[in-house]
Amino acid sequence: MHFFEYMRLKYCYSFTPRLCEKYFCQMSSELKFSCNDAINSGTDFELNNQKRQKLENDEETRKIIKAEPTETVRIKRYKYAMFLAYRGKNYHGMQVNPNVPTVEKYIMEALQKLNLITVDQMVQPSSFKFQRAARTDKGVSATKQICSLLLPTIEGKENDTVNLLNGLLPDDIRIFGLQRATKSFDSKKWCDSRSYSYTLPSYCFRHQSDLERDKFRLDNKDIEEINRILMQYVGTHNFYNFTSGKLHKDESCKRFIIRCECGKRFLYNNIEYLTVDIKGQSFLIHQIRKMIGFCVSLIRGDLDPCLQQKVWQNERVCYYTNYFLNHLFNLLLLNLIVCSKLKIMQIKVPKAPSLGLVLEEPHYEHYNKRFQATHQRLCWDIYQEKCDEFKQAYIIKDILETDESEKIFEEWLTYLTEKFWNENDVDDVSIVGHSDNVQTDGKSSLKEKVELS
Repeated sequence: MHFFEYMRLKYCYSFTPRLCEKYFCQMSSELKFSCNDAINSGTDFELNNQKRQKLENDEETRKIIKAEPTETVRIKRYKYAMFLAYRGKNYHGMQVNPNVPTVEKYIMEALQKLNLITVDQMVQPSSFKFQRAARTDKGVSATKQICSLLLPTIEGKENDTVNLLNGLLPDDIRIFGLQRATKSFDSKKWCDSRSYSYTLPSYCFRHQSDLERDKFRLDNKDIEEINRILMQYVGTHNFYNFTSGKLHKDESCKRFIIRCECGKRFLYNNIEYLTVDIKGQSFLIHQIRKMIGFCVSLIRGDLDPCLQQKVWQNERVCYYTNYFLNHLFNLLLLNLIVCSKLKIMQIKVPKAPSLGLVLEEPHYEHYNKRFQATHQRLCWDIYQEKCDEFKQAYIIKDILETDESEKIFEEWLTYLTEKFWNENDVDDVSIVGHSDNVQTDGKSSLKEKVELS
């Protein structure tokens, strides 16, 4: 019963004092609870208001945070093909290698200085999809090389960007052009084949009993014999014996060679030089240098001709030099006694110096055919004149002058005759990794000097 009802009953009806007291007590009790409820309700209302206000403030804060711009602004990048050439003499290969100068190291630094990549990207090339068409070892040059990478749009400013990059690069590294490519373009994966050349003095093919090196000239018969051996490389073969660090059962040792033949001959300071042209799908480490070394050894008579077929077997080839042929009886006796042991007596195919090896061009026939309607062809025609000038001024000239001054090929032949073929330098076929460098009394041997060249 409420207070107002109590007052109505008191004045409108005749109640006895006792009845009025009863109603009054009941009303007082209900009124007390009503007041407490009102107080509690007010407190809850204030708490709810505080929570609501806090939530509203938090919501406003979130809106402000969302409205504030982020510090890092995403820059749209596009895939480009970079056309370049370099002389390998002063570099430890194409790819980045810590603590040593490489071609890619200088390219990364130049890109970073122009703010085309960040410092973090410079030390992690994969972060901007950097890839090269072919790796090159220490001392190996490239007349034509293509790299793929992501760059901010430089449409209409390609030539200016190339000039700025060349201004930051050494003279023996030149960028010829930057060209937009497809989003999926990868200079290594899209490359159909690669062309190389190897230039060496013609006297490398002379027999030890022939004329002096300055007077030696290859005739047509010699060229036919060299081409006959080089043709053995054409096709799909297991090049296990022409590389290192591979097991003979490794499927990656199988490579496809498209062309391998003698190229042009020319004179330099009265010494004849020969260029061997090689084109293949891809190559193993040291493969071309060992192909040249094997051919030279066969022509010079250092190797038994029967090894031309045995070299494709799934084992390291045994070597039979003139020394062993002169002691055939001892060899046959050894064969009878320890026949099983002879199977593990293997040696390496000789490796020609890196000086004469040049990457001539990566080929992209399939890419050009597939995207000819939407993208510009990856073609060197507009850069051909600059490429030829760079090749003659920096690559061919360096090969000839370095060989003349340092006698690289002459010392390599001396090493083959005096060391490589006259020592029982055998490898256990079970050993995959090995060192090509030999040191004696803290000094580098002739073998080390030739192998590192």
